Amino acid sequence: MSGPSITVQQLAGPNLEADRSVTVIGIAGFDPPGGGMDGAWQRRWRTTARAVGLAVPDATADRPSLAAAVTADAIASSLFDRPAAAVRPGRLPGSYVLAELPAALAGRIASIGLAVVDLSRAAMPAPPVLARIQAALRGLAGMVAAIPGQVRDETAVVLADAAQRLGVPWRWAAAYPGRLAIGEGRRQTLFDGSSSLSAPVLGVAIGGSKLAAKRYLEAFRIPTVPDRIVARPDAAAAAAAEIGYPVVVKPMDGSLGKGVSLDVRTPDAVRAAADKAFGAGSAIMLEPYLPLADFRAIMVGGDIAMIFQRHPAYVVGDGKSTVAALLAALNQAVAEKRQPFPSRYPVQVDDDVHRTLANAGLSLDAVPEAGRRVVLRTSPLRSRGGYTLDVTATAHPSVAALLRRVAALVRLPVVSVDFRCEALERPLDAQRLAVLEFNDRTDLSSYPGHPMQDAVIRLVAPDAEAVRMPTLLMLDAAPGEGPLALRRAVAERGWPVAVAGPDEFWLGGLTMPAAAGAAHLRMIEDPTLAVAVHWTTPEAVASGGLGAKVIDIAWTASEVGVPGIAALVRDHARSLRPLPAPDERVAALLAAAGGFL
Repeated sequence: MSGPSITVQQLAGPNLEADRSVTVIGIAGFDPPGGGMDGAWQRRWRTTARAVGLAVPDATADRPSLAAAVTADAIASSLFDRPAAAVRPGRLPGSYVLAELPAALAGRIASIGLAVVDLSRAAMPAPPVLARIQAALRGLAGMVAAIPGQVRDETAVVLADAAQRLGVPWRWAAAYPGRLAIGEGRRQTLFDGSSSLSAPVLGVAIGGSKLAAKRYLEAFRIPTVPDRIVARPDAAAAAAAEIGYPVVVKPMDGSLGKGVSLDVRTPDAVRAAADKAFGAGSAIMLEPYLPLADFRAIMVGGDIAMIFQRHPAYVVGDGKSTVAALLAALNQAVAEKRQPFPSRYPVQVDDDVHRTLANAGLSLDAVPEAGRRVVLRTSPLRSRGGYTLDVTATAHPSVAALLRRVAALVRLPVVSVDFRCEALERPLDAQRLAVLEFNDRTDLSSYPGHPMQDAVIRLVAPDAEAVRMPTLLMLDAAPGEGPLALRRAVAERGWPVAVAGPDEFWLGGLTMPAAAGAAHLRMIEDPTLAVAVHWTTPEAVASGGLGAKVIDIAWTASEVGVPGIAALVRDHARSLRPLPAPDERVAALLAAAGGFL
């Protein structure tokens, strides 16, 4: 008897199995005739899954094929760091619907799921087989890590959440790996973190250099701090003496806080800080250190979306424990998400920690008295263990006006402005305030769900219709030469229109293979397209999915021959029209497409 077989079907967009893109795994020849998994086998299956590092849900899987599909989803959840989904049987016997998986990996994932369940038939799984499964899982993890475009940027994730919340079409761009795309076709905008790739060149170019940014702001009388630029670390101490201690030492063109040292108080410390800064930039910038409150303002569309105050990490003495022990306890609390302040990252011991403690007359071995608050590092950056508090409501109108002026000068739709001042609520002319720098790529992830993320999306997508690509569907059991005639007519007119057939699509004179649903994904990715046209068959939609969530105009016969397809189209079409005569279909599509251009 032949062994079990696995088939994988990718269904894009709305389809007969779900209202979203899914992967359907077909497993044949695996379930024993007339029998399923009893309670003992189910327990062995979960034990075997745990032995290879997988967590399968407690829900009953009464058939080995279902257990294999559930195991496959557990593998996918582990690989792609997403919650386990509810695996359910598909419309066809032996098929199971899973969350969307990369086509190149779906079959491998299903095969390992099958192997785990098959191994659990025995009371005692053989260690060598377990080891082979674990090796296969490690190989899959390596393949996932190598897939281009895996999203790691937290800002992109919260912006995607905002787009989802606002009902705006979005996706992870395939042609631009790792980028977030808001909108479709030529109405789309790509984001690199918080920065739109269509952002004005001026602000991006100036913001890439701390020196250029400062000189630009100074030219318009924005308050900054004086500086000295040195080309070599051995010249830094003399420059610090000119400025006066304490000083800030940082690379002239660095980013993400790399190479920055704050509150440096001695020539030896300056030389060490300069060495670090020189390794992170092309030259070294020294500035006076301002022992003032540290703020970041996030400006969206020229207005204040949020101001937060940045605080460095700290511990509180108990009169018994060393600073090192208190720091270790803090990092453990952060790891367990029970930290005393809203930090997300541990505090790593480095030169900044040693220097900050020394400035306070302490060391890692010191035992601070009970109740004493010990700041662990001067840098308040979140990645260094710092934390932020929203203080937007306390900004004095004159300070807010200054921030708006900076945003207007740099002309960036989204920009963060870092500044220090004595008190945010005081008038500008009654305190010390200095703008330190601005950034076109700012971290928006500290406050998930905050309206500032919605504001970023609304900059490029005031509503869903403004960024969606109009889509037409001709559902035709016998397209014949119609799609080819339509392509010729579109080419003659030079229209930015793509035409998809049952198993290919045409764009700009080129024909490419693609199933019905997958073709639409290719179309909305293309930044040159204004209208998508599908001239396809009911069978192609059944095997690949509809692709588009919204069909503006659909032409279809009253009976399409494939159960469920007519209802699927009806549910997603705004306008349903009867199928024209064959010789009228090209004209109908041209007239509709022209109306959207």
